[in-house]
Amino acid sequence: MNKDFWRYVAGALFTFAFISTVVTLIFSSGDKTALTTVVIVMTGALILIAILPKVQGFTIGLQGVEARLGQAENAIREQKEEVKTLNSKVKQIEEKINFEPSTALTPNLEQELNSSLSSFRAYLQELGFEPPEEGQVSVRVEPKPEFSGSFYDPLSHRIVVSEDFASDKDFALREYTNHALLLIVKVDVVEMSTACQEFESGLAYYFPCSFKDNPLFAPVLAKKFPEHYIWGLNNNQKFTKLRSSFRINGDLQGEIWGAAFWEMRELLGQAPADKLLFNTWSALQPSDVSNKKRIHFAKRLLEIAAYGGGNHVSRIQAIFERRGLKFSDQ
Repeated sequence: MNKDFWRYVAGALFTFAFISTVVTLIFSSGDKTALTTVVIVMTGALILIAILPKVQGFTIGLQGVEARLGQAENAIREQKEEVKTLNSKVKQIEEKINFEPSTALTPNLEQELNSSLSSFRAYLQELGFEPPEEGQVSVRVEPKPEFSGSFYDPLSHRIVVSEDFASDKDFALREYTNHALLLIVKVDVVEMSTACQEFESGLAYYFPCSFKDNPLFAPVLAKKFPEHYIWGLNNNQKFTKLRSSFRINGDLQGEIWGAAFWEMRELLGQAPADKLLFNTWSALQPSDVSNKKRIHFAKRLLEIAAYGGGNHVSRIQAIFERRGLKFSDQ
């Protein structure tokens, strides 16, 4: 027999005794003070017997709530572990940066370049750049004297920097910018007009400088070759006559575009200027990249600035006008 059976038996006997006492109290002719006290005590006992199971049930209910809370905590903990696992998988399919072995690539240089490129890619991602999943970009440090300088090969997604330039991370960042910008517009570089290539070159100068908050491009190299240092975005140079080939003076004109962008940055602040320039490039259509006029790209920038509700459109236009662009040109 279980505890509930004996609880009911005890309750029945106690109830019978209580009823007998009440009857005795009613029909007794003597002093009823003692009987009245007994009745009160027994009434309280009966009430206690009646509510005790409820109290136990309430206690059990609280324990159930605690158990449910424990289950919920375990579920949340499991979900967090699943999120960590998914993040780990995402990291595994992110674009990889591979370094090609060469005599010029020391372990320290590889570590420094990898750190700089990874941080710079994260900066571009904050602006909206989406590296291709399971994609990769290769980096080669070319020994001297086979090559001097840097370039990006869009066909093989390959960044090449000469040994004497590799010590200054800005060149690798510039070539990664070329990599990112070409992926965004999804056109072959040969389809881009000279004017578009100059505009893109200006962005490739600007973004590394904005990333490090310094208008001087490649200052480390400047210390080695001060007589050849021309990469500074804090200049007031004006655009020269547009040439038919980007190779003739494209980098120089890119530097002037970059300087105009840096002047915009000083006007708007880093975050708004970075986002405006990135959005302008991202909005370009195939008909834009083939346009042969510099003013076209300045106008597209102003259109994006106006669309974003900017209050500095006229002041941005003045920056380009001071550098020789005429907005009356069609």
